[in-house]
Parts: sequence; C-alpha cells; structure tokens
Amino acid sequence: MRRTLTACAIVLVALEAASFVGASPQPDTRPQKLGSLKNVTIPEPSQLSDFVKDRGAVIALGKALFWDTQVGGDGTVACASCHFQAGADGRSKNQLNPGANHSFDVGGANHALAASDFPFHQLSTPDDPRSSIVRSRDDVGGSQGVHNAVFDDIQLGARRDAIHSVADPNGFSVNGNNVRRVTGRNTPSVINAVLNVRNFWGRPRQRSLQRPQPVRRSRCRVARPRGRRSR
Repeated sequence: MRRTLTACAIVLVALEAASFVGASPQPDTRPQKLGSLKNVTIPEPSQLSDFVKDRGAVIALGKALFWDTQVGGDGTVACASCHFQAGADGRSKNQLNPGANHSFDVGGANHALAASDFPFHQLSTPDDPRSSIVRSRDDVGGSQGVHNAVFDDIQLGARRDAIHSVADPNGFSVNGNNVRRVTGRNTPSVINAVLNVRNFWGRPRQRSLQRPQPVRRSRCRVARPRGRRSR
C-alpha cells in the first residue's frame, strides 16, 4: 500500500513539473520604470532638406519668433506669453472662454479661477459615467490673448500696428472696458512637443510635413491700401 502511494505521488509530481515546463510564459504586467527622454531620438521629417537649407538658422529663427511680442496683434503678446511655465500656461485670472453656448457659466470675464470652480462637469459617482450629473458648465479653461480691436494701418518702426478698440461681441469686457479675449483651448506644453504624433483634438497637427495641404483662411490682420479689415 505504501509503495502504491509513493508511486502515485511521484507520478503527480512529474505531471505537475511537466505542466510548468510546457506552459507558455506569462507577460510581465508590472509597471515599467520610465526612462529618460534624453535617450529618445528626436523625429524629423525625411524631406526636411527640401524645405530647410540651414538647420541652425531655422532653429535661431524659431527661438526668435517664439519670444517676439510683435507677432501678437497688440505688440505685447508672444508665443511665450502663454507657453511660459513649464512650456504651458499657469495663469488663473481671465482664463475662461464662454464655450459653445456663448455664455459664461463658471464666472464672467476677468474671473479668477479657484479650486471650487472645478470640475466643470461633475458626476455624483466620478467612476460611473451613467451616474447623475451634479453640475455641468459649458465654459472652457483657455488662455488669454489680445483685446478685441480693428486693424487700421501699419506703422513703420513702431512697436505695434495702428488699431482701435471696439466693443467685444463675446462678452470679454468689464464695465464697458475690453479685457483680453480667451481661447477655447488651454495652452498645451511645448516641452517635448516634438515627440507628439498629433496635437490638438479639434484640428490635428501632424509631425510630418504635408506637401498637398489646402490653404486655410488666415486670421491675421492684412494691410490694404483702402478701407479697413477687422481681424
């Protein structure tokens, strides 16, 4: 009897060992430690040389334009005005866009955001998208830009173009005085943005150069010999 039990035990151990040997290895699902992006090759378009003759000059030009306030409509706003803190926008006052309903829900123009303002869309059970809605506000946390104005003329040698202020139709004013207009999208960080495949949800930007691109309407101000053209 004892010999029979011993033999059975040996057979069971052998079968168990065989099952481990024949089983396929399970993937390691543990979180992997992130490496430094310094070791990641910066992607560049394969046809870059078709557009760029002097790579160093283009880099210098890009840096100059990034900090140049004259690229803004009022001569005081540069790309860096919004992409300033860790490449993003850390300002909290006058950062609301009224959203699709064109009406401020969280606060009016020049509102100073507070922690109690968030989230704009809140559910009774955050992990359950079918739970009841506690509040839903249409406003968008954006980034302030320039005042609403109309272009008059170019002033050679001047810091800014000749413009005159007009009442803001979208409510960016306080006591009749225009405040800076706010975009409908908060400024994303430019740090490591070169590694992004696509930017923005509304109108994606690809990291590859596209030759056959349709011409889009520009929102920049255009000088004309006669008459005036608003932005």
